[in-house]
Amino acid sequence: MCSSLSDHHPRSVHRRQRVTVLALAVLSCLLVCSTANAQKPGKPKGMKPVQENGQRGGRGRNEPLLSEQLPGPFQGISNEDLAILQQVALRAKRWLLYDTAPESPFAPVRVRFTAEPDDNPQVGLLILARLSLQQRKLLASVLADTISDQQKISQLDQQLCQVLQKVREQKQPNRIRALETEARRDVQELGRVEAALAARQARIFSQLEKGLSDEQRQSLLLASTSSFVPESGLPGMHEVEAELKNADSEQRDELKRMARRVAAWTAQYAVAAPTDSSEQPPPKKERSPDPQLQNFLKSLLPPQQEELRRVFDAELRCRRQQQLLTTTAMASLQGLRTSKVMDEKKVQQSTVSCAQLQFTAALAEAVSFETIRQSASKQQLEYLTGSDQQ
Repeated sequence: MCSSLSDHHPRSVHRRQRVTVLALAVLSCLLVCSTANAQKPGKPKGMKPVQENGQRGGRGRNEPLLSEQLPGPFQGISNEDLAILQQVALRAKRWLLYDTAPESPFAPVRVRFTAEPDDNPQVGLLILARLSLQQRKLLASVLADTISDQQKISQLDQQLCQVLQKVREQKQPNRIRALETEARRDVQELGRVEAALAARQARIFSQLEKGLSDEQRQSLLLASTSSFVPESGLPGMHEVEAELKNADSEQRDELKRMARRVAAWTAQYAVAAPTDSSEQPPPKKERSPDPQLQNFLKSLLPPQQEELRRVFDAELRCRRQQQLLTTTAMASLQGLRTSKVMDEKKVQQSTVSCAQLQFTAALAEAVSFETIRQSASKQQLEYLTGSDQQ
């Protein structure tokens, strides 16, 4: 394992200095520009509120279970959970066919303040245009640490994924426990960095919220709860773009994302990490599961199907536990709005526990996938390789 990211490696110090310089560039841009004309946006025609991510609708009375068309072990799965099964199957297929490290399983550890999985930069730009110059400077003040911590989180992700990859090399079950021990320090560091990042942003958001006018609150609420996607050119947007034209593109994008989080915080529906859009329930017009999912599941032998079903069930349990932990963390962050006190220790405990939960689940999943891979025949692997190239 690589050493902890808290070590002062020269390369890490150089990277952090670069990030700080870029953040100062953003602040400089804001300081030399005049305040954008903040005007209340009119409500576009056809604007409809959107549902919060993660909200699931129940199966209609006449809507059949699509899982009844799948092999026996997968029957009985609700229509809204089929997308989760599809993600599990996709991860399993990648594990069977490729030797590369798995994708990061730690996205759910993220503590965010927006329910939008696809942050449209235009919406963030519109929100920035509704803030005063001083308020935009306040957001920019936390930008360097935000990007620096995200870079640290990304490196920890990569290190932990490399540990998961080592499951392929382990021939003895007792070595799996050793992998969990090996990763413990990085897992805890991941949770601590996430908690510190969330707490720092929550303080800035709370401070900014206190200075919002009623007109600004209405604008931010509208931006957070509608499906309206603005076009460039609405009042104030050109001015903000001019302010940021000399800033680094990564920082411009992150500032727009932070603006979205401010709007969500103000709308008081701060939630955990956004659910991937692919996890949404399948459209009601669907009359059968995804053909690629069906083909993959049918290519497995009954014992392999049973193993994959156990992975799916474990995924659902993990998500429920994760939701409890992130809800606890968010309740502590929201204390800034009510009691003016945030229990930062509880935020850290929740995010560290969530990181540990995710890694343990990812490690168990990797072991199951490796069990399936070891039992797969040459013909199965050739078939899966061909179907993956179609």
